[in-house]
Amino acid sequence: MRTLTISGSPTERGRAHGEELRADIHRSVGRFRQSLAEQLGVDPDVYLREFLAGVDFDDAIATWAPDALAELRGVAAGCDLPFETIYVYNLVDELWLWAEERGDPLVTGESPPGCTVVSVARGPSGAPLLAQTMDIPLHYCDTEVALRIQRDDRPDLWTITPAGMLNTFGWNEAGVGVCTNTIMGLSHARRGLPVLFVVRAILAERTREDAAARVRALAHASGQAYTIGDPTGVTSLECSATAVVEYAGDSPALVHTNHPLVNEDLDEQLLAVERSESQGRQAFAEAAAVHDVAGIQQLLADRTLPICKVGSKLSDTTSWASVVMELTAPPHVLASVGPPPHRAPYERVPAA
Repeated sequence: MRTLTISGSPTERGRAHGEELRADIHRSVGRFRQSLAEQLGVDPDVYLREFLAGVDFDDAIATWAPDALAELRGVAAGCDLPFETIYVYNLVDELWLWAEERGDPLVTGESPPGCTVVSVARGPSGAPLLAQTMDIPLHYCDTEVALRIQRDDRPDLWTITPAGMLNTFGWNEAGVGVCTNTIMGLSHARRGLPVLFVVRAILAERTREDAAARVRALAHASGQAYTIGDPTGVTSLECSATAVVEYAGDSPALVHTNHPLVNEDLDEQLLAVERSESQGRQAFAEAAAVHDVAGIQQLLADRTLPICKVGSKLSDTTSWASVVMELTAPPHVLASVGPPPHRAPYERVPAA
């Protein structure tokens, strides 16, 4: 697995990211734009300008994740692309929701969001386990990088992410880890903090309690479940535009897929997009009753239901990566990247 360490000021970190991964960023952004054109028959430049004109996340980002925005500006400068291009490339879920409001089916139909998150409050070693498949469109594949971000005032954080993107799931040296599920059936807003910036805000904290408090305090742009762990345990929060509700589950392994379980602040129009398929994965994963790393790996590799998805078109949801975190301080992390069925074996990150 390719690893990149970035350090310095937020702008310096972003510039190093952009310069080192320039070719991959251009390739992935190009496929992202191609996918929009093929799905919707639109000029992607015009469509994305309309999107940015129709949302306003600036105040929330300035309040809760200003360093992340400065880092994105550095990425754009480093890879020689306009800032707006890199910014919108990082607004994955928010673009999906805006498109659905317009009647443009970017993720409805055959390929809804599909992440499966599993956590165990105490694994065999005594440390919590936190894991997921990261299911995103196929156009993000083959540019992945294990990104280490060194910060003077916060714990170093790790994420595995497509080139040019802030993060997906992640963990930090203090032992805080986070996994995410898109929940399109929850209410959303054209203001608030986008999901990738929420993840960055979570990973700025040193404890699960502080991270959960931050999630409860900020305004959310999109419906999400954030499952947050540290060496003391795991907390799962379902977040909508106006409510944050904790989900405790009723089995040893806490499972979350892509439909709301406890938050009743719903978007009825979009609720059906994910519910049936997501409920099947939820029941399958709960029945597996996993309790250790090997069991979680086997579950996340399932191709019968499937938990592990395989896309064929650029826009298809694909199990782009899989991660299992043992939340010690620092965590022990195993990850596998690449689209199945040719995904690489699990590797330790950072390499032992």
